[in-house]
Amino acid sequence: MSHQTGIRASQDLLALFADAKNEQSSVRVIKVTIDTTSDPEQLVESGRDDVNGTWENDFGKICPMVQDKEACYIFYKFDRKADDQNTKWLFVMYIPDNSPPKSKMLYASTKSTCKSEFGGKQFIADEVNPSTKAELTLDGYEAHVEHKAAPVPLSMDELEIQRIKESEIRADVNVDSKHQTMQGVAFPLSEDAMDALQSLKDGRVTFVQLNLDLVKETIELSDTNTCDVNSLSSHIPEGTSRYNFFCFKHQYEGDYKEDVVFIYSMGGYSSPIKERMLFSSGKAPCLSVVEDHLGIPLVKKVEIDSTEKITADSMMDIVHPIRSVHKPKFDRPKGPGGRSGARRIIKNTDN
Repeated sequence: MSHQTGIRASQDLLALFADAKNEQSSVRVIKVTIDTTSDPEQLVESGRDDVNGTWENDFGKICPMVQDKEACYIFYKFDRKADDQNTKWLFVMYIPDNSPPKSKMLYASTKSTCKSEFGGKQFIADEVNPSTKAELTLDGYEAHVEHKAAPVPLSMDELEIQRIKESEIRADVNVDSKHQTMQGVAFPLSEDAMDALQSLKDGRVTFVQLNLDLVKETIELSDTNTCDVNSLSSHIPEGTSRYNFFCFKHQYEGDYKEDVVFIYSMGGYSSPIKERMLFSSGKAPCLSVVEDHLGIPLVKKVEIDSTEKITADSMMDIVHPIRSVHKPKFDRPKGPGGRSGARRIIKNTDN
């Protein structure tokens, strides 16, 4: 389960969602915001517009609905195709860079709930997370679609590795054949987990914790927060395994740095053997997704068995270990004191 704010949609908004998803509905776009003045806080409608042309022609309706410093959600309806069972929608989480930090956190933490209240993947065909109005134009969305469909760019070293792997995985078997071995169990990351890691990359959160669902065999979001290093240990449970990603904000040699550290908290012998084995096997493929697919550089990867080891000083030592300039040479052991004594007599066995 993901760490959410508990903010739900108002009854009026739920009724609008139900009506908009109807095949005969004329609604093209819905703007949703979080009403922080109500008790309790809730998701409410802040604007809507109807269909006038094709979805491409109507895309310009989105920009006038958003404000410069105001975060919001947008639901935009695509034109229904003949083979679509339901109407398909584009989900937009618009969080401008100059929004208040509290607002950024609130909308990022309520995103999954908002999509779930609408109907989830059954109706949402695509989603974007823009921070500028230029990204809310049709050109901006088409650039997103093109980027999404493009293959991941590879460096020269990665291309060489890919070529080697392709040449190694062959059907013929002989004494010179090489075989691909399993480097770990690649459990898929849930949508919430991917969204949280993207928020970590974008600087909206500083801490993301992932848990392995042993039943579904997926990696799920367990917690996301904006904690600092002093409160980090309170977010990592004892006695159970977790994958933790923490953005360590600090000053080093006069420079401000934001370094992402991976912390594998191991449950120890108090956790089941199967859990320990699967967490250990799934770690490498999970990190591959984070570094290679999402492009999040991990400056350090550490394993801990107790949260007592997580302090500001220990984190600084992990990220910036002290390097010893003086490297003592190995001294040959001294022989016994005094004279070495008379020479030994070795018996000749030749005769």
